[in-house]
Amino acid sequence: MRASGLRLPVAGGRLRGGGGGCALRKTAVHDKKIKSIRKSIARLAGQGWFAGRDIAVFGAGMDLLPVLECLRERSLSASAIIDNARSKAGKVCRGLVVRSPEEYLPSRKGRVRVLLYLRAYRDEMSRQLERMGYAEGEDFRFVGGARGDGGDGGGAPLIARELAALARVLRGFALYRRILGERGGRGKIREVFLCPYPGTGDTYMAGLYLREYLARNGIADDDYVLLANGAAALKVLRLFPVKNVAVIGESQKDDLLAAYQLMHPERMRLKPLLFWDWRVRRHANISRLPITFDDSFRYDVFRLDESAARRAPEFSADAGAVSEFFGAHGLKMGRTVVLSPYMGLRMFELPMGIWAGVASRLAGLGYSVCTNSAGDDEPPVPGTEAVFFPLSAAVPIMDAAGCFVGLRSGLCDVISSSACRMVVIYETATEKTPLRYFGLKNMGLNESAIELEYDGSDDAAFEDLIVRQACGEGEGEGEGEGEGGSGSGEMGGSGAGNRAGG
Repeated sequence: MRASGLRLPVAGGRLRGGGGGCALRKTAVHDKKIKSIRKSIARLAGQGWFAGRDIAVFGAGMDLLPVLECLRERSLSASAIIDNARSKAGKVCRGLVVRSPEEYLPSRKGRVRVLLYLRAYRDEMSRQLERMGYAEGEDFRFVGGARGDGGDGGGAPLIARELAALARVLRGFALYRRILGERGGRGKIREVFLCPYPGTGDTYMAGLYLREYLARNGIADDDYVLLANGAAALKVLRLFPVKNVAVIGESQKDDLLAAYQLMHPERMRLKPLLFWDWRVRRHANISRLPITFDDSFRYDVFRLDESAARRAPEFSADAGAVSEFFGAHGLKMGRTVVLSPYMGLRMFELPMGIWAGVASRLAGLGYSVCTNSAGDDEPPVPGTEAVFFPLSAAVPIMDAAGCFVGLRSGLCDVISSSACRMVVIYETATEKTPLRYFGLKNMGLNESAIELEYDGSDDAAFEDLIVRQACGEGEGEGEGEGEGGSGSGEMGGSGAGNRAGG
């Protein structure tokens, strides 16, 4: 891939290279939201609002874990998680069973404080609690900003918000014209592609289909510009044979999208590579839709049909470099298990006790065990060494290692073409990484992936299941039996949908 000569300042979110230099740390907007939640909880704790009361968190959503962590920082802990979704009832997160408000709240009036954090459902949840006799301020509070403040100045006067919106449109259009100027003018460039995703998996999926789209629409390499949202996205795009890539920041991406929404297509030849739930409603329950993550890009983003071919990425590490990597870390080629316990935005975390148990037991079976880590905020699993490898070497290194065990993150997309044994873990409580939508098998990325669902009901059984699937049923059974499900026992055998205690 040829890097762009555009010199665009990168602004916005901080990025981390978790998952082999490939995962999103946090976008600026998400950072701001979590900071606001932390501040709200600290203020309520200082006022004594929680004193002598149980704490119920309303909503098993993406930011549930950060809310629980913010409580922990104040030496507080939730007593319950409540949610209206029937599909989440009975699921377990951090040892807490998800229950319905009608089941948990009626008998606890005056003895429990309820925290709301899902902005999209704030009014609906508030009315529901009020109908149950709970009073806002006294019995429940929203954490994460003042009412009407969406994190983007929503609490400001209307005229200020309108002026800010206009300024964003003008900045976006000016940036668009500057990009065209750098590339020879409006008549030279047929299309400006905006890859808005800072996350690894989203960018990877865009890369899989971009070349096919260009070929079908007769767009030559010199006729387009591809904009990558941040340095991490650029690393992913470098795996693919695409050219003319420029790096922009999160705020610049937002400016371009604002201008695109207002301008006529003839005035702004921008194609945002946005799939439907970015455009419509990002908190939609994707687990209930009859499509996959791959479908979202093939049919929606690029408007291709079922005959469209995915263009595989290119990995560059040679045998010598791979051998050097294993030697430097004292790892056994063909007998190494790479653990990947982290994912972007920390939407899901498997208890570290499970990871530590898996690492210890696999080491006892003669495997080298290491943790894929990008820095201090991704500490290695106890008893393992932290390792880091660039995306360009991810598949060759995983081929040589032999086994991967990790949470469903963007790294799984990147290494999906590896011949290694892949044990991929999905969560069921918040339904933010549903197996049906994000499953590598369902997406057609890896037919032999072993895909497990964690519901938190029996950690010991789930640990047993991971060990058995990582090393093969025959070898794992000699080490210790578990109750958490079954798998094929052959390298690459199917374990899709196995559930511990579920």
